[in-house]
Amino acid sequence: MSVQGFKNINNLKNLFVNPMGFISKGLLKIKTLVNEFRIDGSTQAMITHNRKLWKGWANPKADNIVLVEMHHSLGTLTADFYFTNVFARKKNARIVSFGRFRWNRKRALHALYKSGNAAEHITAHELSAAQEKRCRELFSRIRPSLKTKQDVFDLAFDGVNIGIDVFETYLREFNKPTLYFDAQFDSILEWAIGVYIYWSDYLQANKVVGIAVSHDCYIDCNILNRLAYKMKIPVFIPWYFSIVRCSRPHTWSARFLAYKRWFDQMTDEVQKAAVIKAKAQIEKRFQGKFEGDIWYMKVSAYQQPVSDKRVLRESNKLKVLICTHCFFDSPQYYGGMLFHDFHDWLSFLARIAQKTDYDWYLKTHPHPRPGTDEVIRSILGENSPITVIPSATSPHQLVKEGVSHVLTVYGTVGHEYPAMGVQVVNAGYNPHIAFNFNWTPKNLKEYESWLMDLSSINKKIDLNEVYQFYFMYHYYSVVDDLIFPSAKAILAKIGQAGMDTSTKVFSCILQDWNKDQHQKVIDKIERYIDADKDFLYLKGPISLKENEFVKDALCNPSRMDFPIRRNDGPHQTSGDIGRRARGEVEAFNGLSA
Repeated sequence: MSVQGFKNINNLKNLFVNPMGFISKGLLKIKTLVNEFRIDGSTQAMITHNRKLWKGWANPKADNIVLVEMHHSLGTLTADFYFTNVFARKKNARIVSFGRFRWNRKRALHALYKSGNAAEHITAHELSAAQEKRCRELFSRIRPSLKTKQDVFDLAFDGVNIGIDVFETYLREFNKPTLYFDAQFDSILEWAIGVYIYWSDYLQANKVVGIAVSHDCYIDCNILNRLAYKMKIPVFIPWYFSIVRCSRPHTWSARFLAYKRWFDQMTDEVQKAAVIKAKAQIEKRFQGKFEGDIWYMKVSAYQQPVSDKRVLRESNKLKVLICTHCFFDSPQYYGGMLFHDFHDWLSFLARIAQKTDYDWYLKTHPHPRPGTDEVIRSILGENSPITVIPSATSPHQLVKEGVSHVLTVYGTVGHEYPAMGVQVVNAGYNPHIAFNFNWTPKNLKEYESWLMDLSSINKKIDLNEVYQFYFMYHYYSVVDDLIFPSAKAILAKIGQAGMDTSTKVFSCILQDWNKDQHQKVIDKIERYIDADKDFLYLKGPISLKENEFVKDALCNPSRMDFPIRRNDGPHQTSGDIGRRARGEVEAFNGLSA
């Protein structure tokens, strides 16, 4: 059965399990289908604008091809169209869109891409009879050998890994917290093999000179990305805040390694101003004000008042807080995670908690997806020493009541709690890796030893480093006027959901559009392409090759991940850390089911 077939069955089951949820989802689906077919006034205005703006920029008859992913993030489309048209003109290429569905299933979206000069559209999962036969044969040969999660992670064809994308797509498509070798997994695996065959044939038969995608994860686009890396075809991720050129997996997140070096290269005057700005913004954030930095959040945990009623037990025991992640959404997004997924991570911590004499607490993300509470209950069981506290509990209250250590894989708590004097221990590669205000173990053995003796995990936190990180993460690599006069202003007006899915975003874009800004965007993108650098950020094009910690990795494409900079030891790759640790987890816990 196909992936969509299984999803339809799951939806039908919800009719009996959660009838109101089924009706709500059904109405939303109907609304979505209507919006996909109907071209409203805002969309038509954007289409007309694009047609005038990009007329003549791409050559629809050229042999060279620029592929652009057809996705649903409406606010990002403008960035896609700017980048692909400038790139196509430089390469004398035609623009071809691709996606999971045929164009006639997405009439409005297809019309938008056509207005951005997409000369044709291709559907990567529609295989020829010969390709279907190869797909079935490969599936039959490969499937019996996949018995553990690590087997899936290691799955590769001709040196191109597709296993991680199979794993993560399975979690997302079916809302699974971890991998089960069921019929749904088989449908995902067969789909991935078909996509691999399709793109492998396509890239060999056509002269693709560049690819623009929305992400570097999941089957939809990342199998194509991985094939392109092998064939030395540049892959770009255009966004309204930045542009990234990917030459290997996890290039997007490799910038974390360079943050400290890039900051140190700034003038003293710029550094001082950056620290002052970051400090002010963090203080506003701790007051519950977003000020545009966390545009994807609706409610801040810091808005919650500190209650007179205690949340944590009064005791002399060390108080540890686990801050969970979304179980279903790309756990390997940054690369170098010690575990296969967040389910394995929390299961591991639940075992550690049984062996220690701490006061253990767990707090979920402020906006958990449906099913999160059930997963947590199933992992912790009946007699767990870990107490689940309300997700809305103020971090200020937790710090006041004595939380001394926070555990995360790679969350934003990695700089939030250190700014309040609390020790944070990560479980893999993370945005804070270049700084020394929290802890990142080099392997599972070290991680376990730290957890068993958390009283020894106590470093002096340099707040100045926290402010440096905050500036690099929220300002240096987030360019507010890269595509629009102010992307944050649009987000403040319609929110992240509006930016992604509402055609109101087109009205906002057209209202702010002007010729001067248009030319500035084109100039920035042209300079970026000509510079042949990895990122387009606040100070213009910049490359990871300018950072000594990642130079070796970029010169060695056989390695899956970038090296982790450690302040207290030798360099090693996040891929080495993740693969070795995940193998240890399977051996230690038997978590391969």
